[in-house]
Amino acid sequence: MAKKLAEDVKLRRVIRRAIESRKFFLDKPERADYRQKISIFLEKFVLCEVGTKKALVKYYENKGNDKNVEDINMPIDDIRKALEFAGFDITEMSIEKMFKKNNARSSKSARDIRNAIAHDWSVNDIQELIDRWDEFQEILDNYIGIILREPLE
Repeated sequence: MAKKLAEDVKLRRVIRRAIESRKFFLDKPERADYRQKISIFLEKFVLCEVGTKKALVKYYENKGNDKNVEDINMPIDDIRKALEFAGFDITEMSIEKMFKKNNARSSKSARDIRNAIAHDWSVNDIQELIDRWDEFQEILDNYIGIILREPLE
């Protein structure tokens, strides 16, 4: 009769397999550029998020509802209003493609992909990022470009 493993041993094995499978996913030679693409994506997304949260903080302050950056949930309607409040022309910004929650595969927002990569290192979401690389780069570059080109007068 096989010896029954203790629950803590089983749990440690599950944890180890989860880490190893995610690490090994990126170690394959055909995925040599994945780490670089993930890094570029995360950097650009964070830049977009930082600017958006700054606008939200000021928008909420103006409405008499002071919030810390860490406490902001980033609802789409508030993002639109905050960016307009800051004087940005949002007509060319893909706010929904940047921030809207959508769990459907192949149509996740940049925020959904960032969350999945940052919090779970989801192999499926990393693959979605790679498959939709050009689309995400266009969305992020456009968003950053609009924020940076606005006149500072």
